[in-house]
Amino acid sequence: MILNWDVALVQFVNEVRGSCWVWGRTDCACIARRALTVIHGRDVWDGVIGHWTTAEGAIRVLNSIRNPEMALQQSGGYSVSPRWQRAGDLVLGAQVGHDRMPQIGIIIPSGQVMLSSKEDGVYVLRHYSMLKEDSTYWRWGDHVE
Repeated sequence: MILNWDVALVQFVNEVRGSCWVWGRTDCACIARRALTVIHGRDVWDGVIGHWTTAEGAIRVLNSIRNPEMALQQSGGYSVSPRWQRAGDLVLGAQVGHDRMPQIGIIIPSGQVMLSSKEDGVYVLRHYSMLKEDSTYWRWGDHVE
């Protein structure tokens, strides 16, 4: 865990907010992966969830892991109750679209959620309560606010 990870995370949000969607750089999973790296000082998904630079590559990685929740567990993450979610937690939403890609975001220190979409690029959702009820929350380590 990085000392002052919350400050580093806010800096990261300010750097990427408003960026256009780019596969392998600013798609929702890559934004979440980069945010987790800022928080933990290492890629917590390394060796479990591969990298991609195209939509086809992302689908290949998704197909290779088969179950996103199991992959998060294999990378050291653990599920937390929505009522116990906090800054630094990952939000895993429903799989959507014809490619069945899961929606992924990261809760930032303001209580908002940073996400990315093809239409809007990287943006911050006003409040996590605006997420779908079937979203799950994931945490790595035991970071304390």
